[in-house]
Amino acid sequence: YQRRVRADTYQFVTPTIFCIMTVCEAIRLYFGYLGNLQERVPELAAFWMVTIVLQLPLCLLSLLNTDAMLLPLEVSVQVILLLFVVVELLISTSTIRHMTSVQETKFNLLHTPNREL
Repeated sequence: YQRRVRADTYQFVTPTIFCIMTVCEAIRLYFGYLGNLQERVPELAAFWMVTIVLQLPLCLLSLLNTDAMLLPLEVSVQVILLLFVVVELLISTSTIRHMTSVQETKFNLLHTPNREL
């Protein structure tokens, strides 16, 4: 009986996780696209936060859940997705730092009075 209840639960939970991951991916792509092309730090920070708060835990949940019976193909795809998410986090962190310093330099150049010697 307990095995049957778990199977019914995962028939509901697994599609729900994939639907949430799909919505999160669309939101992440939107923020990453805007932040990258328009060189806007808030959008890149939103991309980073959606990745940390939503996408990474959902990837880990779908991969590390011991009660779900995953096929080997599912495990390999989830590992690849997790690797991509971790690489995106590392690259976006360095990009946000670099873009913040560039924006700070631009601000200082625009708002510092020109002094002629």
